[in-house]
This record gives sequence, C-alpha cells and structure tokens, in this order.
Amino acid sequence: MINLSTWLCALAAALGMQNSSAESAPSIFGREGAASPVPSNVAQYLLYLEAQDVYLHYYGDGQIFSLALSPALKQHLQSVASTSSKAGMPLVYGISHLSGGVCDWSKVPGWSNSSSGADAKHVFYGREIRQAPNTAYGNAIHLSLDPMADQEGWTDEELHENFLFWKAIQKDGQTVGAADRFRQFRDDIAGKLDGTFKQRWGAAVTTKAHRFALQMYTSASQNDAGNPGALFFEMFPERAPPTTEVVFFEAEDGCKGTPTPNAKDSASLMLRHLRGSPL
Repeated sequence: MINLSTWLCALAAALGMQNSSAESAPSIFGREGAASPVPSNVAQYLLYLEAQDVYLHYYGDGQIFSLALSPALKQHLQSVASTSSKAGMPLVYGISHLSGGVCDWSKVPGWSNSSSGADAKHVFYGREIRQAPNTAYGNAIHLSLDPMADQEGWTDEELHENFLFWKAIQKDGQTVGAADRFRQFRDDIAGKLDGTFKQRWGAAVTTKAHRFALQMYTSASQNDAGNPGALFFEMFPERAPPTTEVVFFEAEDGCKGTPTPNAKDSASLMLRHLRGSPL
C-alpha cells in the first residue's frame, strides 16, 4: 500500500503528463470530439508527423512503423506548405471514397506510363522497410518523389513490378493476391541507391515498394469492436483516438496504418491504478 505523500506525488506526475500530452496532441491527433485530425495544410501535417517522430500503426500486434520522408520529398512538402498552394497540396480521400470498406484504388490516379505512377499529391511512391535501424519497432514507411527528381526514389525494377501490379488489378481484373506475384521484397535497394538512403538505413534492410494514398476512416469502424484484432488504437488512452475520423496511410494492396502515440499512455494507466480501477 502506498502512503498519502507517494499517492499525491504520483497523481501530480500523472496529471502533468496528461496535461503535457493534451497540449501537444491536437496538432497531430486532433482535438477531442473533432471530426478529423488533419488540417487543411496537409503538407505541413506530414512534415509534423515526421518531425515529431510519430509512428504509424498497421494491422496487428507490433506492426508499428516509423514514418520517413526522403530529403527531396521533404523539401517539396516544405515548399507546398509555405504557400498553402492547392495545386500541390496532398489530397486526403474522404469517407465517401471508400468502397467495400477500403480505399477505392480504381478512383486513384493510375500510371500515365510504365515509369510514372505517383505525383506526391493524389498518391505517393513508398517503401515498406524491415530491419530498419534507429526505429522503435524495426519498421519504417519511406515516402519519396519520382526517381527522376529524387535519388531515394524507386529503382527501375520497383517501377516495373508496381506498374504490372496496378495493370493486373485495374486493367486485367485480377485480385490483389494474384497480382502481387509481380512484386517482391528486396535486399539490394540500399546498395543500388547508395547515397543518403544507404547512410540513413544501412545496407542490411529489406524493402518492398508500394504506392500509398491518404484515406480517411471513421474511428468506430477501425476500433477494437469495429475491426477486431487490428489494434490500430492500442496506444491511445482508452484505446480510442480523440477524433471521430482518422487518416490512414493505405498501400495499394490494402495494408493501412494510422498515426499513433509511440507508447501506451502511462499517465492514464497510473491514474487508473491510483483510483483502484482495473487496468
């Protein structure tokens, strides 16, 4: 049993952590009861996510990824954010864009040719990185620009396999599972790109290239009751985000992750303990 002095110190610390969290949370996770955490300046929001080391929680236990922007993409987003230009502002697809409960990729701009599949507005070039150093969970989602404008952009092989993947689904009517035969995890991307990519990630990472879109979902559809086993919100206090809708970084194969606190809310757990409530 803890004495009164210890109880008060612990309570003060817990409340302090909650207040600090409340002051910093709105810019990333949104205000309690708000519809969306994403501001109109989406470019600045993406920059904030990376700068504040916010992770993305994908489906399942431990599937938590650091968000990483290539230097060229970061510079591009900084330029867009500084002018709030609608011309280059990344698009967040709303709830009405869902089809069958997932992002409707048939309505996302496709490939204009076999070497041009993303524009950093409607859709992003990205990579899933495994064995990622200097990350809390060993995983990262890396976004970049077109390879002609970005030394960390996709290789010719990544472009080719994802063009075939898209074509098989959107033109030939194949399922995602069948079309995924064209793509593969790669152990040689750091060696091929070298430069800043290899400096940041080292030579031992395994990667898989994906196109990503920013897609909104209702929080209720993705919580423990709406999507059992997903655990998307397990790091939030009470296992629920503050907003009624949340944004996901959704890959073309349907895998999706949403911004999450990096660790379970210790202040909330402490307060429950002090109140004698079950964890």
